[in-house]
Amino acid sequence: MIEIAKVLLSASQEVYQAISQIRNLKRTTELIEHCHHISKYEHQGDTVYRNAIAELFDTNDPIEIIKFKEIYETLEGALDRCADASDVIEDITLKYT
Repeated sequence: MIEIAKVLLSASQEVYQAISQIRNLKRTTELIEHCHHISKYEHQGDTVYRNAIAELFDTNDPIEIIKFKEIYETLEGALDRCADASDVIEDITLKYT
């Protein structure tokens, strides 16, 4: 869980940096670079998520499985929203350059 949270933190920081630079469309390469980093983090998060879910089913406690699965899904969903924001930033960058 800590590993996926770290990936989410990194992706969120990239989104913040991209958003703070969006007004300056003269730096398109930097914006696109942030978007690529966010995509990389999202893919990394997907891998961590799949592994974590697989490990969950090694336990025999159904309550624990349900609780942790919900937490993992929420964290992975947040990573997906970072990727969505990245797509919008990239579209804006490409449209106005």
